[in-house]
Formats: sequence, C-alpha cells, structure tokens
Amino acid sequence: MEQYVQTAPDNSESSLFELEIDHELSGTLTNIAKWGKFIGIAGFIITGLFLIIILLLGKMFSALSPLGSYVSAGGAAATIIYVIIAAMFFFPSLFVFNFSRKVHYALRNTDQQALNNAFANLKIRFMITGIFWIVLFAFWLLAIFRSM
Repeated sequence: MEQYVQTAPDNSESSLFELEIDHELSGTLTNIAKWGKFIGIAGFIITGLFLIIILLLGKMFSALSPLGSYVSAGGAAATIIYVIIAAMFFFPSLFVFNFSRKVHYALRNTDQQALNNAFANLKIRFMITGIFWIVLFAFWLLAIFRSM
C-alpha cells in the first residue's frame, strides 16, 4: 500500500520559516494527543459526576421547599450556577479532546488541514481558559474592593 504524502503548494505562505514535522516532533505530538485525550475524557467524567450531584442537590432543595419559598428559590439559583460551572468545565475538555483526536488523524494521514484544525481547537481551549481567568480575577478584585 502506498503512503499518501501531502505536499504544500510552492508559495511563500505555505510554510512558516520552513518548519517541518520530523519524527521526533511527530512522537511528541502523538504523546501530547494521548494525554490530551485522557484529560478530555477525565473532564467529561468529572462534568458528568458534577451534573449528577447537581441533580441530587436539586432534589434535596425541592424536598425542602415546604419550609419556604426562599429555600426553593435559593435551590433553583444554586442549580443554575452549578450548571454554568459544569459547562465551564465541559467545554475546555471538549476542545482538548477534539485537539487530540484531530492530531492523531492528521499525523496518521499526513493531513495538514486536520493539523491546522487541531491547533484551532487548542487555541479555542486556551481562549476559554483565559476568559475564565479574566472573569475570576475581576470577581476577586470586586470582592476585595467591596470588603474595604
């Protein structure tokens, strides 16, 4: 069986500084993809467990609703907040999982477009994490200034 090797068109934008994926980098990317897949799957599992806990807490708060409407309203608000937190954990896991899957595919099939798509997923994962940290720091600063 003949192996397909994709060649880039001969123009100045096709290869940045003539970088290539050699055998060592291919092995490193394969290893990164394996760990990324593990981290993505672990993130999915933790998100699922977190959602199960949210459902159980929601049932507990609804059981306490005869004690007053404030308890049930607080339970609904807490459930919404926890679902948002679960989503914040799910999406970075999804993008790192997609990165890993696409890197494996790109290296196995020597597909440059798949490799580009893989790194686009990794970029989105880092953007989500960066936005999360910016929002978290803003809340911390707000809490510090409110406590003064």
